Amino acid sequence: MGYMVNLNVKNRLCVIVGGGRGAYIKAKRLVNSGARVRIIAGDTSVETDRLDAETVIKPYDRADVEGAFLVFPLTDNEILNRQIAEDASREGALVCCGDEGDFEVAASENGVNICAAVTAGYPKLSAMLVKNIMKYDELCGILGEYRRRVIDNVKDSSEKDRLLSVAVTEKMLSLGLENPEEFKKLLKRLYQN
Repeated sequence: MGYMVNLNVKNRLCVIVGGGRGAYIKAKRLVNSGARVRIIAGDTSVETDRLDAETVIKPYDRADVEGAFLVFPLTDNEILNRQIAEDASREGALVCCGDEGDFEVAASENGVNICAAVTAGYPKLSAMLVKNIMKYDELCGILGEYRRRVIDNVKDSSEKDRLLSVAVTEKMLSLGLENPEEFKKLLKRLYQN
């Protein structure tokens, strides 16, 4: 297990070697994060070509990773992926190459009120867990407003603690997921009593 961080990739060169679905997903997330993305591949998909990324259709060469901040070896050739990782490491880039790289990319999603990132050692499981967490997005907004109201207006610390604790019991959260409007009304009644 590693140390979870959020990297600022804005205007930094991130190189992806490979043109499959994984390359598209990585490139899209990097472009959306403000990175300068270069894709080196023998072929790419139409959706990859639509991204605001530099696409170079050619075989990999060591010079392709020069000046890169992050490198993602995503070819179907494990020997080539290891060579790309070694080249990138020598250049000082961070490498995402399965279990052998410098880092792994968490499954993540940004909602209105919540950002979730999960690494579970199994990408499909990580994505499923993130999706389950994101079910709480609307609820987090409702609870955030409730919390601000309680903190700003309830002076007694034990009453404040009680109001904040009762709002996040399993039973309350289940109600909030099932019926957000009813949940809002119940929170309002709790606060007014």
